[in-house]
Amino acid sequence: MQSIRTIRLSNFLRGGLSLSNQEIPFAAARAYQQSCRVPGSTILSQCNNSHYNFNQKRSYQHHQQQQQYHQESAEESIMPSQPVLLVVGGYLALVNLFAAGLFWYDKRQALTKGWRIPEKQLQMTALLGGWVGGLWAMQTFKHKTIKKEFREPYNLAMMGNWVIMGGIAGAWVFLPQARRSLQSKVKGIMRG
Repeated sequence: MQSIRTIRLSNFLRGGLSLSNQEIPFAAARAYQQSCRVPGSTILSQCNNSHYNFNQKRSYQHHQQQQQYHQESAEESIMPSQPVLLVVGGYLALVNLFAAGLFWYDKRQALTKGWRIPEKQLQMTALLGGWVGGLWAMQTFKHKTIKKEFREPYNLAMMGNWVIMGGIAGAWVFLPQARRSLQSKVKGIMRG
């Protein structure tokens, strides 16, 4: 039986075929390993070199598979990329600064009896995401804090923004095609 294995494996080796799990059956690979351990084997010197190449190829294939898996995992990650975070963070910072500026300007105009900013515009800043800056400005400048006719719609606009942001976050997590599309558009904007 050992000689049949040796003949088959030596023919296999002479054929120049590479040794990998996909190209040789398990029984042949096992026989090959056993013949390499037999000191009187005619292919012992070939076994040492081929066995090294076999393990090296298997290690390389495993490394390639892991790299591909990690690359696909990175592409499918729900964590926003740095350009997306910069755009979203920049937008929120600007809209909150703008809202705080509007409240400051309206308070100053109220004190000097000048032209005022309409309440609907101040409430719209909350719907667009500037409610943090708006709330800060209301408390800091003591402006529009008592007037219930303003506060209720402002709070509704603030809750509307929460619903919008929750919808965007849900789409980001559960719609990978939309996520990829948005990321590629933001990267295009950041490049130029």
